[in-house]
This record gives sequence, C-alpha cells and structure tokens, in this order.
Amino acid sequence: MISLKLLLSEQLDFSGFKMNKTLNPKIWTDDMSMHPDIRKTLLQIANDYIKSLKLKTVIEDITLTGSLANYNWSKYSDVDLHIIVDIDDIDDIDSIKELLDADTRVWNDNHNITIKGYDVELYIQLSDQEHHSTGVYSILNDNWILKPKRQNVTIDKKNVVKKYNDIVNKVNDIHRDFSTTKDYDSVIDRLESLKDKIKKTRTAGLESDGEYSIENIVFKLIRRNNIMGKIKDMLLKAYDRSMTIDEERMIPITEHDI
Repeated sequence: MISLKLLLSEQLDFSGFKMNKTLNPKIWTDDMSMHPDIRKTLLQIANDYIKSLKLKTVIEDITLTGSLANYNWSKYSDVDLHIIVDIDDIDDIDSIKELLDADTRVWNDNHNITIKGYDVELYIQLSDQEHHSTGVYSILNDNWILKPKRQNVTIDKKNVVKKYNDIVNKVNDIHRDFSTTKDYDSVIDRLESLKDKIKKTRTAGLESDGEYSIENIVFKLIRRNNIMGKIKDMLLKAYDRSMTIDEERMIPITEHDI
C-alpha cells in the first residue's frame, strides 16, 4: 500500500492569494523593470533549453507570467518562464506540441533552478495558444506586454473548500480501491479521468472568471498541497503493477507452444 496524506480543507492556506502593494522587489525595480541579472539568467535558461531541443523554429518571445509578474506573488510562486514558438514553422502542430510538452516536463523534473528562492518552471507556448494572465513581461524585449493592475479580489472560500474536498474524496476513494484491487487498469482509467476533469474545469474557470476563478484557486491549492503529486504517484505505481507478472501467474511454455 502506498502512503497517502492529503491536507484537510480546514488547514488550507489562503494567504498566498492576497494582493501585495508592489510587485516582488526581488524580481522588479522600482520602475517595474526586471532586474538585469535576473533577465540575463532567464534568457540563458530559455536559450539553453531551445538549443537542447534542436527544434528548427522561430522563437517569437520569451516571457514571464503568473503571480511573479503580478501583485499576487507569495511564497508559493514559481518563475513561470514561457517560450513562445512560431506555429507557421511547424507542420504537424499537435504531434510536435505533445513532444514539446513531454520534453518540458522532463526538463522541469530533472532541474532544480531557483531565482531568488522561487522555482523556475519552463513552458513551451505556441504563438496562437490562448494564455490567461493579467501580467505578461517580455524578457526578450525587456518590456511589458500586459502590465498588471492592482485590484481588490474576493475569494469564494466556501465553494473553493467544497470543490477541493470533492477532489480529495475522489483521490481517497481511488487510493482505497487501489490498495485492495488487482484491477489496475480501472484505477488508471479513473485517475486519468480525474486529471482530465481537473484540467478542463480549471481552463473553463480561467476563461470565464480569470485567475481568481474558483476552479483556478482549487487547482492551485491541490497542486500546492501535493495532491497532483499523489495522483501521479498512484498512476505510476498502478501502471507498473499492471505490467508486472508474478511467478504464480506465469504459464509454462510447452513444446507445443513453440
């Protein structure tokens, strides 16, 4: 049985969603420009990654987005480094995007780079891909594409907690079945379905109500509390067990089978 410890909703930390009076001073100067040393390092990371892919395409931009490009930065923030690639140079967009996403996940898993204490998370973004953010800075051109505005926000904590608990309960149910069943294919299907639902509801929330939608807040909380990590861990273990053949399950080969 794998260990599963999920944070109770009563312990949820909403402090990471408050608005600060200024942008993060570790990243930005008083005139809202990026500190030169940080810009230089982020450009180097992005260029090194692109070279490693050996992908023949035009880099349209390299941007910083997310909470560190906004007033809602917190201890939970990441350096969301986006590399924008020109889709006109790509023939099979869907296949290439899947490969790029896979390569990017591997890169993020294999590297532990921090900028002023914040983890660097690298993303490949197609030039026509819609991105929901109220703050976007072009690191390549050293200027704001979308300058953030400080705003007052109210989080519907009651509904956030409800949806958070719904996901936690589903994960607990699947984990309980995983601990007793040998139908690992069913476990994998349920986990993949749950992951897909979380992703789709987050996207829908961003499209309708933006970064402070209930769905996006729920997603950030389940990621911060490592629930997504537990789902991934169960998926890997369920797959490994589904592919494992124990000695008692092995059927001897006779000369008639040859």
